[in-house]
Amino acid sequence: MKTRFQWLSFVVLAANLSSGIAQAEIYKCIIQGKISYAESPCGQGAARVPMDGDELRQKQEAQRVDEVRKLTERLEQAKEQDRQLEQWRAKRRAQESKEAVCRALLLSAINSKTEAAVWDNPTLVYNAKTKQMAAEEAFARECAPR
Repeated sequence: MKTRFQWLSFVVLAANLSSGIAQAEIYKCIIQGKISYAESPCGQGAARVPMDGDELRQKQEAQRVDEVRKLTERLEQAKEQDRQLEQWRAKRRAQESKEAVCRALLLSAINSKTEAAVWDNPTLVYNAKTKQMAAEEAFARECAPR
């Protein structure tokens, strides 16, 4: 799961970085009646000169922003799915653990009942029946449907 998150995070980061690549801008300035051009605004009257492909670049930038948004949403969805999966796994582990305890209690009760039927010695029979009753009570307390 971590690999998927790392990959998606990398894609989102790469998309963010690629969207930040700036295009050169040119400004038209009129200084003392003369027109000059510069890479940065050069006074109050400076105006950005439209460049070929500005609309295309804006459209591509909007598409990249949309792609980043979609990738970010997919990343969040994947994280939520993993969180839900981990909750389910934890619940399943607890359920399997309880089932194992119940099987052990049931087996203990059956074995004790068998022992009580086999022994001739009253003390051993009493001990086996006591053990059987304790296992059955524990089974009823821990495992019986409520």
